[in-house]
Amino acid sequence: MKNSLPIGVITATFLAGSIAVSPLQAQESPTYKAKVPEKLLTPDKMESLYLGELTFQDGFPTRETASKVNNFVDISRAVELFINATPTASMYGMLNGHVEIGIEPNHSVGITEELMNARSLWLTPQTTTPYVHAEVDVKDGPVVLEIGTPVLGFVNDAFFRYVTDLGLVGADKGKGGKYLLVGPDYKGEIPEGYFVSKTSTYRHWALMRIAAKPGETKEAIEAFKKTFKIYPLADAKNPKPTEFINLSNNQYNTIHANDASFYDELNEVIQYEPATAWDPELVGQAGPMSWRRNILQGS
Repeated sequence: MKNSLPIGVITATFLAGSIAVSPLQAQESPTYKAKVPEKLLTPDKMESLYLGELTFQDGFPTRETASKVNNFVDISRAVELFINATPTASMYGMLNGHVEIGIEPNHSVGITEELMNARSLWLTPQTTTPYVHAEVDVKDGPVVLEIGTPVLGFVNDAFFRYVTDLGLVGADKGKGGKYLLVGPDYKGEIPEGYFVSKTSTYRHWALMRIAAKPGETKEAIEAFKKTFKIYPLADAKNPKPTEFINLSNNQYNTIHANDASFYDELNEVIQYEPATAWDPELVGQAGPMSWRRNILQGS
C-alpha cells in the first residue's frame, strides 16, 4: 500500500494551483466593473454660471454648496409659481379692488356710467362702452343673475377660467333670462327656469358691456339698472334690491402685486377656495411659499 500525501500538503498544492490559474487574478480589473462615462462623474470643484464655485467631496456637495443650490431651487420655483399663478392673482386683484370701493358680492354691481379713465387701475380696459362688474360668490349656495336688457358678458372663476357667457353670446341670446351659478359643495335641488352653470370655485367675476345705440348710452344704463338683479338662490322669493355703484372717476386698483406680497395674495386665494379647485401640481409649488417670500425679500 502506497503512502498517501498528508492532507495539508494536498490542500496547499490545490490552492496554489487554483491561485496560479485563477482568471480573476489574471485580469487587471474585475469582470463586472462598469465603464462610467466622464460626464457622469462629479468633480471636486466646478464653476456654475449662476451660482459661482461649487465644491464636492466624494461626490457629495459641501454644506456651502448645498445651501447655494437649495436657495437657487427655491428662487426658481418661486419664479415658476409667479408665472403660473399670475391669472389667479390677477382675478383676486380685480375682485378685491372692487370690494375695497364698496362692491358687495351677490348684492351690489359696479357700472362705469361715465366710462373708464386713467384714475382706475385695470389691466386692459377700454373707454368707449360702459362696463358692468359684479362678484358672484357661491360658497354659501347658488347665486342668481337676472338679465333683462342686451349685454355682452361672461363669468370667470377664481382662477380666471371661463365658466359661461352672458347676454348676446350667452344662453339668453340677448333676450334676457336667469343664470344660476352652482358651486362645488352644493347638494340641494336645482330649480327649473334657469341657465345653470356648475363651477369648481367659490368666487367669480361677472363682467358685462351694455349694448347701446350711439347717443343712447345713458338710457341703456338706466334700462339695465331697472332689470338686472343679483341675489342668492335662497332669497329668490324675496331678494334684496340690487345696489348699483358708479365706478367712473374712482381711484382704485384691481391689479395684483408685483413684489413679494404677490405670494400673500396667492395664499389668500388658496386658503379661501376649495382644495380641489386648483391644479395639484401648482398647489404643490405654492406649498413652501413663506420660504420663497423670505428669499425674494432678501431675508
